[in-house]
Parts: sequence; C-alpha cells; structure tokens
Amino acid sequence: MHKLPRIPTWLRRPAVSILAALLMIGVIGSGLALAGAPTGAPERMATLVRSVLASSDTAPAATANGLAITRQRLNLEVAVRSAQGVDATRAQILDDLINEFVVLSDATRRGITVSDAELAAFIEQQRAIADADPQHEVYRYASALGVAQNDVWSYPFFVSNWRAALTYGAVKHTVLGDVTQKTLNAKEAEWNTYVAGLRAQADIRRFQ
Repeated sequence: MHKLPRIPTWLRRPAVSILAALLMIGVIGSGLALAGAPTGAPERMATLVRSVLASSDTAPAATANGLAITRQRLNLEVAVRSAQGVDATRAQILDDLINEFVVLSDATRRGITVSDAELAAFIEQQRAIADADPQHEVYRYASALGVAQNDVWSYPFFVSNWRAALTYGAVKHTVLGDVTQKTLNAKEAEWNTYVAGLRAQADIRRFQ
C-alpha cells in the first residue's frame, strides 16, 4: 500500500482538477486560488457544479481501456476550467481526462490500490484543514452544493474522487520514485513519456 495522506505537488493530478473545485483545498490538484477571492466564491462555484451534476448525462464522451468518461464528467471539467479562467477547448480537456484514466487503468494492471485506512487518514487531514479555515470555505461550498456539514467527509462523490486522486499519486510515485527539486523537471519529462506510452497502447474510443 502507498501511504499518501498528503499529496506533494509533483504527485498531483493534471491541471484539470475537479477535486480541487469540489473541496477547494489546495493540496488536491492545482485547485482554485481562494486567497483573496471575492466574497461568495465557494457558493458561486458550488452553484456551477450543482447545475452540471443535475444533468445526469451518463453517456460516455470517451472510454479508456474500458473506463468510461461520461459527458457529465467532461461537462463538469469544462465548467470548472472556464470558471478558473483556463483557456482550453473541450477536446483538450477530454484529452486530459483520457490521460488520467489510462493512468488509473494502469494502477489496476499494477495492482496499485489505496487502502481504506490510507483514504481515511487523507480525509482526516483535509477535515483538519477545513476546520482551521476561519472562512469555512469548504463547508460553505458543501452547503451550497446541498451537502450537510456532517456529511462532507463521507459524501460518496467526494470520497470516490479522493480515492482516485490518491491512486493517481501512488502510480506516479511508483513510476518516478523520490523526486527532489533538482530532479523535478527531468522526472516530469519522464512522467509525460510514461503517460504517452500508456496512451499508445491503450484502447481509446471517443464518442464526441
């Protein structure tokens, strides 16, 4: 098992990160820079996400080694990137998701999993961060999304995405090993080559 209660920068998922938008915590993905953000930012993002989730469009936009990337998931990523001011086309965002899903598929092949105990440790860390925030941004976000404060840390949609993020990080650590500031650029190039190799061998099907 891979004990990753905290995700170092170099282990994080790609720039498109619905996890960061879901819980607004900087250690998860690139995230939303909320320091100095306008009043009501968590509520506005929650309203955006909630409107996309209400669509329930589970038809696949693509599959990667049999793992389905739903149109709802793609729409959610597109909406979050737009809100973050990221300039990317829908096709580019789908391409990023395909990269992520081929890595998760390789985790299965390698037998890399995140235990319930590791996931619980990560969630407790995020709870501590959220509780220490005087602005209560996580809980304001969850409330606007329709999730009660006591249910945030067991909400299935959140939990499944946290597990996926930790699994992604575990694969990256397995492939790259330890990384220092001096080796960061070389290791990132190595990771990009690794993902490109996975894609070259993957069964990828696009439906839009």
